[in-house]
Amino acid sequence: LAPPIDTHGVQALVLTSRNAVHALSQHPQKHDLLALPVFAVGKSTAAAAREAGFTVALEGSAGGAELAALIAARCDPHRRARLVVACVGGKQSCFFLKVQVS
Repeated sequence: LAPPIDTHGVQALVLTSRNAVHALSQHPQKHDLLALPVFAVGKSTAAAAREAGFTVALEGSAGGAELAALIAARCDPHRRARLVVACVGGKQSCFFLKVQVS
């Protein structure tokens, strides 16, 4: 079973791969997750997210470091941004991190 994702106060999902999109698409909380905007690491991830029904608000083009800079530039510095980062450590293992950007 997929671990529950605490979406309280979360402003966006950060998707690091097509496999992360797949993992969230299969998650029992998919309906709730679809309500959150997606920050995608690149074109392929963004396309997969759109295909799965997510709304892509930010699409990187040069990897994770560039995506982190785009997120930092987009977030309101006076308001803490809460994000869920979906990462895949292989096709079968996915983990979710709730992070706060200040």
